[in-house]
Amino acid sequence: MASQSHQLHFVLFPLIAQGHLIPMFDTARMLARHGVIVTIVTTQLNAKRFAIPLARAAEAGLQIRAVEIQFSCQETGLPNEIENFDMLPSLGLGYELFMAANTLQEPVERLFEGLTPRPSCIISDMCLPYTSNVATKFGIPRISFNGFSCFCTLCLHNIQIYEALESVSSESELFVVPGLPDHIELASNHLPSAMIDVKDFSALVSDAEMLSVGSQVTLKWGEEEKFGVLVKKEQVKNAVNSVMNVGEESEERRRRARELGKMANKAVEEEGSSYLSMKLLIEDIRKKTFVEKKGETL
Repeated sequence: MASQSHQLHFVLFPLIAQGHLIPMFDTARMLARHGVIVTIVTTQLNAKRFAIPLARAAEAGLQIRAVEIQFSCQETGLPNEIENFDMLPSLGLGYELFMAANTLQEPVERLFEGLTPRPSCIISDMCLPYTSNVATKFGIPRISFNGFSCFCTLCLHNIQIYEALESVSSESELFVVPGLPDHIELASNHLPSAMIDVKDFSALVSDAEMLSVGSQVTLKWGEEEKFGVLVKKEQVKNAVNSVMNVGEESEERRRRARELGKMANKAVEEEGSSYLSMKLLIEDIRKKTFVEKKGETL
């Protein structure tokens, strides 16, 4: 194991929602498998949820730690003990928790001043735009973590840039999602509450995304025709029906699905495609860190 002075240090900021905490910890584990030091910054209650996986990671020799930061949502009108979206009495209060989660810039900056080794990279949830300011202040590259699928991300992006909600008069009124090849209708009450309640929050997220050095997606822009990803809804319907039906063809599809599942598992194993992609990311951050250190010594 390399000495700490030569090791990279990734600092991860998950959104305080279970569906975001789990994949962020998976990311931490993948990074640590490459010999990277990983710090997860979260609240006291959410740090407790990491206790068992952290213990298992330590047994495996992985350098992952959780650092607790004081969190209070009283100023936004929520009970002080709420630290996760699954604790909200109503999802309609989600916006208040979003805003509370973005009041931590000052304590996080104080934390960064004492972190050792010096952080090399930030990976933070896209719903925590304040971390972009932290990255800028400390001169650290930031990677945005997006828990949405590519299709969902495109819909939210188009709704925002085309201002599709401007002409909507009620939460239940349907509108057409612009910029898509098919006719898809949504109502504003189908969307994340933070996107509906306050446009300023969406603007903050967009600004932070523009400042990040990257955001992981499964397909690069411009490769759609190469892979043939445009799928009609009729094709999806037929595919689902063919899998669910009884018969030789359906059984063959299920067998193929099991094979693909095994391939996906192999992708994250050593020398798998996801493993190698993570290795390339780490090497890129290592080069950036080396250039910065070299510049400081000149």
